[in-house]
Amino acid sequence: DVATYSYTAPLIAQIFSKGGIGLTEDDDPLEQVALALDLVNSIAGNVSPFLTRPRARDDYYILVSQTAFPRKQTMESLIHVIRQQPKLAKDASSTLIDVGQALQATVIPEELRVLLRGTLLQEVYVRNSCLQTLQVL
Repeated sequence: DVATYSYTAPLIAQIFSKGGIGLTEDDDPLEQVALALDLVNSIAGNVSPFLTRPRARDDYYILVSQTAFPRKQTMESLIHVIRQQPKLAKDASSTLIDVGQALQATVIPEELRVLLRGTLLQEVYVRNSCLQTLQVL
């Protein structure tokens, strides 16, 4: 549900920004980032902005279109992954576009500014991802 993801969002943001947490020498630093990206992708990829009740197969269903969902933080984290983790940039870009599609009916100016700032960054992948996300909005 939204509350559960909202509680885990700061942890996911830390994993994205630091490239993993609590890593030992034997740990692959990208593994935690990839797992966190998969989690966000599974949430964002299964969301319809017009869905108002859980699907039959789910007891709880996270609605990215709800304003309680940490949408801005999620978008900023995904942009960070696109910038810093080239191996995961394609997956992070797809997830960012999915998040954009999910919130297209309820987008607020603050979230648009995140994407507009992304179009001004140096990295081509970030600019393209932000432009593609803006296009679906």
